Amino acid sequence: MPNGTLIRDKMEFVELHKDWFMDEDWALDYEILKTEESPRNMTSDIIEEKVRGNSSMLLEDIKEKLKLNHLEVKDNNYKDIFDLYKGNEEYAKLSNSYPTTMENVKKDVEDIPPFTDITHKHFISIYNIHNELVAVLDIIDGYSFQNKNNKNAIWIGLLEIDINNHNIGLGSLIINTLFDVCKKNSKTIVQLGVIKENISALDFWKKIGFEVFREANNGEFDLFLMEKSIL
Repeated sequence: MPNGTLIRDKMEFVELHKDWFMDEDWALDYEILKTEESPRNMTSDIIEEKVRGNSSMLLEDIKEKLKLNHLEVKDNNYKDIFDLYKGNEEYAKLSNSYPTTMENVKKDVEDIPPFTDITHKHFISIYNIHNELVAVLDIIDGYSFQNKNNKNAIWIGLLEIDINNHNIGLGSLIINTLFDVCKKNSKTIVQLGVIKENISALDFWKKIGFEVFREANNGEFDLFLMEKSIL
């Protein structure tokens, strides 16, 4: 073992892995490091095994899918996100975050809702081929309005498109990418909340298949709660 522990027999091996294999939220990946040929002409691959949770798999799949459309997920750059937020003045006013501050950015990127943890929240910065931030997407894996521990659900906390990239189909492309990745990862429902006064956002989500299933108030805004089934 990496920590120097020697596994001496089968039962020690079983005990070591018992809790691991009982956890439904894991997957085993591997990467071939090199191929070697033994003296008996037998070829073997030296591999590196990687264990990752399903939430990590979801994020990696989003990255790979976006690459096919010449978009790249990069580390969150607070200055870039601030500039994107600042350009969307209308939304900032609707969401009581005007004028935009760096604290707004920090809160959106770093705050973890009380019902989840950092492994299930993904604040995703999406760049174009010119290294320009064109969109941010904030999702929570494993949460629905009805069930805070629904492994088959995704909650969209935020989709914000750079002001210079509105009305070119970018938002639809990103969300349809999310739908494809949801299918691959056995997700069956995607939900979100829309501020009632945000008519343009309501129209957008309806056009890509979301339906209102409830009205609610989160203590700050009256919301339309919307969802789309993933078939």
